[in-house]
Amino acid sequence: MSSLYLPSELMTTAQYLRATFGETTPQAGDHEKWRIAEIRQFHSSPLFAISNYMRTADKSGNLLHIRPFAGQAIMDVCIESQRRRGVRQRVVGVKSRQVGWSTWTLGRMLHNSMMKNRRAMFLVPDEDVAAVMATRLGTMINSLPVFMQPMRRIQNIKHIVFANPNPKDRIERPGLGSELQITVPSPMRGIPPQFLGISEFSHMLPQAQLDVSSSIIPAIPMTEHSCIIIDTTPNGFDDFYYPTVMEAVERNPNWVRRLEYSKGTFTAQEILSGALGEPDRPDEGDWVPAFEPWRMHEEYSVRTDEDPQGELRKPRKELWAAFLADVGKNARYGGEEETDLRDRFGTSDGRLYWRRKKIDSYPMPTLDMRLATFHQEFGNTIAETFIESGKTPFDRDCLNALLRQERPPAARGCLRTEDGQIGIDTTFHSDWQEVRVYAPPEVGEQYSIGIDTNVAYENPEADATVAMVVRFRDNKVVAIYVARTSEHILRQQIFLLYRWYFNAYYAVELKGMGYQLARSLIEMGASNYYSWKRLDSEMPEPSKFPGWETSGKTRPIMDSVFTELLCKRDDGNRPIPDIIVPDQQTLREIQGLTRQPSGALKSSNGKDDCYDALCIALCIARDPYGGFHRSKDGPTDADRRDFERLFNRMNSDRNRPNLANI
Repeated sequence: MSSLYLPSELMTTAQYLRATFGETTPQAGDHEKWRIAEIRQFHSSPLFAISNYMRTADKSGNLLHIRPFAGQAIMDVCIESQRRRGVRQRVVGVKSRQVGWSTWTLGRMLHNSMMKNRRAMFLVPDEDVAAVMATRLGTMINSLPVFMQPMRRIQNIKHIVFANPNPKDRIERPGLGSELQITVPSPMRGIPPQFLGISEFSHMLPQAQLDVSSSIIPAIPMTEHSCIIIDTTPNGFDDFYYPTVMEAVERNPNWVRRLEYSKGTFTAQEILSGALGEPDRPDEGDWVPAFEPWRMHEEYSVRTDEDPQGELRKPRKELWAAFLADVGKNARYGGEEETDLRDRFGTSDGRLYWRRKKIDSYPMPTLDMRLATFHQEFGNTIAETFIESGKTPFDRDCLNALLRQERPPAARGCLRTEDGQIGIDTTFHSDWQEVRVYAPPEVGEQYSIGIDTNVAYENPEADATVAMVVRFRDNKVVAIYVARTSEHILRQQIFLLYRWYFNAYYAVELKGMGYQLARSLIEMGASNYYSWKRLDSEMPEPSKFPGWETSGKTRPIMDSVFTELLCKRDDGNRPIPDIIVPDQQTLREIQGLTRQPSGALKSSNGKDDCYDALCIALCIARDPYGGFHRSKDGPTDADRRDFERLFNRMNSDRNRPNLANI
């Protein structure tokens, strides 16, 4: 993948000067020319400016240049991918603790304010944090070379104004005219800033969150010079941050997949050089997600040649050997989760050791709470941080076991027919529909399809229509079709899905266009359908109406069937979900489910179409009066005649029923 950055932006100041002038020390009379070159490079590249001219104190108190960590590089790629395309910059971060994003946001804020007539604001949860951030910003300003430092008319703990402090010549030499503020949120009036950094949004008081989401963010201009960076550790579900993150993830699925599931670690230099690529849709000026799995951060490890910046010293040989022998076997640290981190994600032993020490450091009353807190503050995936910080209705161990099933699809595209054969066209790509296949049809297997319908014609904000194919033998999701397109395209793809999986037993959810879709599929020849029935009756019998109705009577059945399959454990109390869900989108929806006041499981942001389709497929497959269990062939006329003949030969009238009533 190509890099966003020019080679000169990745250089140190000395390397840049050598590449520009052939040497690192100016000759007599050349100082002014060299300074102008440095200032131009400073203004043209925020990365070059922050890395070479701004300083901050590290965790040991040493004053160092802000050389980016991997997470800071990811943040910068998210911003620059939009800025360089001439659109507004909107970045929503989901961060682990202490990865340097607040420092990098302050650096971007200072760089933005070094332009003329800019206004920047950095919002923090409380006054104590404001004081810390103001000190950090002051260190960055004071570390600039003298010839780069702007005149300051005001500089206090909350407010800095880059302007001429001398009123006598302020008209002739006004200065930059830029302002920086570090403050606690409140309803904003007056001139809005072009740059807005928001630190720890999820940990602000509810009124402060409301002020930020409803008053401050909407006031930010939509020009190409405006930038909003939300930098926070998740703290459960809310009405703004969580939906914003999920929307950004949905718009940039490939980018998130690379961040979450790239094996091993990447240096900041590799990320800036294009190792992880760019977000999927940076040219639209909408929210882009920034996320660094904890296992990528350079400091979260034992200090070795492989990880020289690790926080911990390597333990004695006997302790290290005991740790290696215990990896993946200790429930205190997630058991098989450790093995999954090592084998699937390429997490080093040094990082796993650091993880154990961090979990042990939490002063929680139970071991489960310590592990859950680590998942919240040091997530391996975006959704994991929310489910652990929020309130999941499921057994956490079983849910985590389910999450480890995630795999990329074997094929994705759309279904086509060629010479009478159905197959998937992997060259097809659309923003509005996609078939993802995890296992092809196999002779002898039985399949069910749950179809959750919604009217959504090329509208990214609306719910999607989802058809979920589940293998009956092991409850594995083998294929999924997600679409926001017209009804005639829906029925074509769903009918091909039905035929491809050997006329799978299917049910269409009867809402919106569901009834029309069900009738259209039957007219096309999809005759193996589920018929609506009163599931709350003693002997549910199929009606004449094809399809599934989600209601207050069927919703508890859907939720309970899924929960029972998910929350199974073996004799050793280890989680063994009786369901296989490799699809990332479906897993994210399951992670986002919460228990509503009605008792139903629903997503707080309304995105639960895949979950509903999965539940429908599972329910119709397990219906004792459904297609997988009822007799395929009814009694013949000869069977009836034989029954009547034997019945009439009965000699005793005692307890003999009336044939007409049978």
